[in-house]
Amino acid sequence: LEFIRRENHISAAAVAWDRLLHMSDPPTGQVRPLLDWLIARGQADLAVRVWQEAAERAWIPISPEAARVPFYNGDLQQPLEDFGFDWRVLPHPEASVWIEGRGPEPGLNSLCVQFDPEARAPYGNVVHYVPVQPNFHYSLRAAMRSDRLAARAGAFLHISDPLRPSLAARTEAITGSGNWRDVLVTMETGPETRLLAVRLQRPAPVVAEEPGSGLVCIARIQWSELGPKKLGATGAP
Repeated sequence: LEFIRRENHISAAAVAWDRLLHMSDPPTGQVRPLLDWLIARGQADLAVRVWQEAAERAWIPISPEAARVPFYNGDLQQPLEDFGFDWRVLPHPEASVWIEGRGPEPGLNSLCVQFDPEARAPYGNVVHYVPVQPNFHYSLRAAMRSDRLAARAGAFLHISDPLRPSLAARTEAITGSGNWRDVLVTMETGPETRLLAVRLQRPAPVVAEEPGSGLVCIARIQWSELGPKKLGATGAP
């Protein structure tokens, strides 16, 4: 598998995976990089298969039932595995990220990002990949709150096709301080879309603005399939 990834042999990946399934010993250390390699190249169908079959064999710390959910760990109740179809938290020099047991309802967790007092770099480092169908209509609903979030553009959840960035949509932005509120975004995939990326984003403040410091939290992320795109509809709303 390492050779396949290094040489970018996408067509050989499915054959190699089939061989791994017949091995007597688990493929230690190979499933996670294979999944991330497939996702990075937009190979959603094979990535879903690897994700689910690896879970069935306990090769990854994901239950088989949870691996079949369209949006894994949307309630943030499971530890973040930082690979595959779970949440990923990419390092950022001006932000700290954690999970806390304070959500919009008792018993719900939330994911929070605290920006440094002098934070100016753009932020989009909390990411969740979602396998989807082409020409299909989806919605994402979530709860968000902020505390002294100074960025004028605010923070929001952004959805895009990683291979076709122009296909994108976002929730309304939140800023300042406020209690939990629901946000909603709908999106229609294109004819070739197989994968979407959901990001928690906070744009960089412009030069004349104060630093984008403060806190933003998300919780209770709900992903819904709304059905095929209507004939004649194009793009995202």
